[in-house]
Amino acid sequence: MTMSSPFIQFLSTNLSPNAEEAHKIRQFCFARSSELAGIKEKISLAQEALRTLQAQHDELDRVLHDHEGILSPIRQLPPEILQKVFVYCLPQPLLPIPRLARSSFNVEQAPMLLAHVSRQWRRVVHATPELWCTLSIFPQGLKGPATDRQPSLEHSPQAKLFQNREVDAEEHKTYVISLCKSLDFWLGCSGNYPLTIRLDLHDYSQIVAGRQLIRFLAAYSHRWKRIYLTVPPRSLAVFDEFQEPDISLLETFHIQKWSRRGDNSRFPPHFFSLLRYAPRLCQIYLPHLDFETSLIPWRQLTDLHFDASLTPRMDGGDILSVLQDCAELRSLTLGGYIHFPAELQFTEKLTLPTLHHLKIMGVQEAASERLLSNFILPNLDQLEICNPRASRASAIDLLIQCSSTLTSLTVKNVDDMDMFLHLVPNLVELCMEYDHVVENQIFKAFTSSSTGSYLCPKLVKFTIGTCTKGQEHVLSKFLRERCSLVRAEGVARLESLRIVYHETPEFDFHEVTSLYTKDGLDISMLIIKECLHCHM
Repeated sequence: MTMSSPFIQFLSTNLSPNAEEAHKIRQFCFARSSELAGIKEKISLAQEALRTLQAQHDELDRVLHDHEGILSPIRQLPPEILQKVFVYCLPQPLLPIPRLARSSFNVEQAPMLLAHVSRQWRRVVHATPELWCTLSIFPQGLKGPATDRQPSLEHSPQAKLFQNREVDAEEHKTYVISLCKSLDFWLGCSGNYPLTIRLDLHDYSQIVAGRQLIRFLAAYSHRWKRIYLTVPPRSLAVFDEFQEPDISLLETFHIQKWSRRGDNSRFPPHFFSLLRYAPRLCQIYLPHLDFETSLIPWRQLTDLHFDASLTPRMDGGDILSVLQDCAELRSLTLGGYIHFPAELQFTEKLTLPTLHHLKIMGVQEAASERLLSNFILPNLDQLEICNPRASRASAIDLLIQCSSTLTSLTVKNVDDMDMFLHLVPNLVELCMEYDHVVENQIFKAFTSSSTGSYLCPKLVKFTIGTCTKGQEHVLSKFLRERCSLVRAEGVARLESLRIVYHETPEFDFHEVTSLYTKDGLDISMLIIKECLHCHM
């Protein structure tokens, strides 16, 4: 509503009224002020009425929500079904990469999250041992992985243990006792189930606490199934106290050294002797071989991982020597600084007839050449070369050797890939990773050539990165020839495609791929620059 003024001639000007006009203006303003006060009072009453209605609305909404919850179908599920559902809520299995791991006491994941929903759920959670048989421990508390949140420790006196290297004995004792009580409750809920335990110590000030935790966990060694340790070597001296431990259920043993730069300390000499008492041991992760190798039951191992990235070096001759005893080995990972003495000579090649998976990462060119050139792998079907310094000649020889058996290949920073891929026509899965940007010829290589032949015609799962912004017609042709329902004879349909772009594509990725996603193609795109992950 627009209100007219009897003094319009004075508005938006610098004219000054005479005495009579000024008197009339004052009377006009007084009348309007009284009117304005009445409106303000009405607004105040209306606002109070609105607040009352809003409060009534919120209360009714709360009551309605609470009562609708009574009718929720999940309330009708018997505890046995709830237990099975809760098990599917558990986070991913323990990862040996610290930045990806999360403490089991994290209140934002199962089982802690589920136990905070209601009393009934808490009772069901506590009565489900499958939820408590995996335990990940980070004694460093809030200084653990960035994804961790443990509010209960944030303002406690024990937090000083994580913030300063020097804490008095009483504080240290209080913290360890408190943590052990929590662990005792956790493990008590796990019943008699086999245990998967991860312990990460990332500070030398925690060595004493680590030893006490290991002593505590040793009481449950008869239930150990998978053990992951990332610790300073000195913290493991406590294992010398154990005589003929009962670790009859142990299947996986992962030991990784944590140390400061330049620290060449090694694990206690008798530490690995414990593994003699593990008849079911089949997977093992070792940072070095500076111990009596006869202590390890090599013949029963199916998964072996050597990583010398945190140790001065690992002798390649020792590796080949122990591999000769691995009669049942199915998976082998070699990483870090592996050294071959110049005078070391091999009389014959090493045959690993049961090996199906081989991963080479971070191994120097000379070492990778001597390793790969000494292998005979008649049944290898999965190969990962995550090593920009790998010997091209030895890699090509290995691909030629496994050309008929290899179905899965992962490579990183390997140029001239089409030359490599022509050697392995039976590939079903392929992952190509690059630290630098690759151009559109990667997609062009997988479309029809002038001869009408196709690279990797049996491929159904493909991951590639990093690409440039890309060209629409190149991707469209690739999708049309490898992902459509109608393809050239003998060419399998791609079922899964992952593309990593350095920058946002200059075309509508969703529009280009929508036709194929409707036909069932699982495709996703990761844009590194924008840290944007979208699933199509």
